[in-house]
Formats: sequence, C-alpha cells, structure tokens
Amino acid sequence: MEKNQKNVIMIDWKKQKEYSKKLLENTIKLIDKIEVESTTFSLEINSTSLKESSCDINELVEYTFSKIDFDPIYCIQLIDENCSKEIGQAFDIAKKNKIEGRCYSKYNKRSSKTLYVGISQEKSFQKRMREHLGAGSKSTYALNLQYWIPDNIQIKISVFKPNIPEYDKKEHLNLMELLEQSLWDKLEPMMGKRSGQL
Repeated sequence: MEKNQKNVIMIDWKKQKEYSKKLLENTIKLIDKIEVESTTFSLEINSTSLKESSCDINELVEYTFSKIDFDPIYCIQLIDENCSKEIGQAFDIAKKNKIEGRCYSKYNKRSSKTLYVGISQEKSFQKRMREHLGAGSKSTYALNLQYWIPDNIQIKISVFKPNIPEYDKKEHLNLMELLEQSLWDKLEPMMGKRSGQL
C-alpha cells in the first residue's frame, strides 16, 4: 500500500485549470486574427454523370483541385435541399448493407442541404476528395457517393481558405479543427463526425 502511495503523481489541479484558461485565451486571440475566404476551387457534378463508367474521378479531382496550395476547409452540399430525405434514405441503406464492401461515414439521421464538412492538409486533399466521390480505398471512411447516390442529384464541393498569420503546425491544426467544428454546428451535415475540441 505504501509503495503505491509513493508512485502517485501529485498535481496542483487549481494551477492546471488556470493554465488551461490561458491556453484558451491564447487560442481566442489567434482566432481573432484568422481570415477565411471563399475560393474558386469548387466542383459541381450531377450524380448520374458521377456513376457513369466514363467518369474518371481521379482526372476530375486532379483538374479541379490540383492548384490548391493551402490546407482547406470544405463542404459537400446538395444544390436542391428538397432531395435530402431521399439522399438520407439511400445513404442509410448503403451504410447498413456495406455496399461494395466500403466504409461509409457516420450517418447523423437528419435532413440538411449539407452532406459533409471537413478539413484536410494540402497534400492529402485530392485523395480525400477521391474518397468522398468513390475512388478511394474501401477501408477509409468517406461518403463514397458513386456507389449509392440516386440519379439526377446535383452536388457541389466548396473550398475555403483559412489565412492563419501566426503559423505553428500544432496550433494550426487545432485552429483548423475549431473552424471546422463551428461550421459543422452551423450547417448540421447529414454525414460525418463533429470534431471534438469544444
């Protein structure tokens, strides 16, 4: 018993809480300095075209997003919100039946114009878009739109550029996640998980 007591780490949690507050205060100061801008990097596609054998997703993604030189925030939305119920039902069936043996994102069981909100590092953004469209690895959780989306649904992928002046890689990713989380809360996407910082 005495041996165990000697191994207990003593922490002043009052001081730790004060330190946590300072971390949050610094994060708020950094967020005040961030500017997020819309970009011309966007893709509108009809689901019928996406499912055609002639559709080369790799080529489409390369053509649309190859000049992105920043870590983006993105959202995938329906042009017509009226089809969100149909979309939700089709996705739920695909996920439950693991169509084509693929891993599908979480289904949030709600109606929304927005299918998905995410962030990505520049170097992996094209890969992520291929996954969402359906040309990625089967074992990666994504929308895999090509395999389940009903015909004649218009989809738009929009890309936003956060300008974070004080660059620190770890802090940069934390700030990106906070921005993603606030956008997730606003748009309430039908699929995907909410990042867990706050």
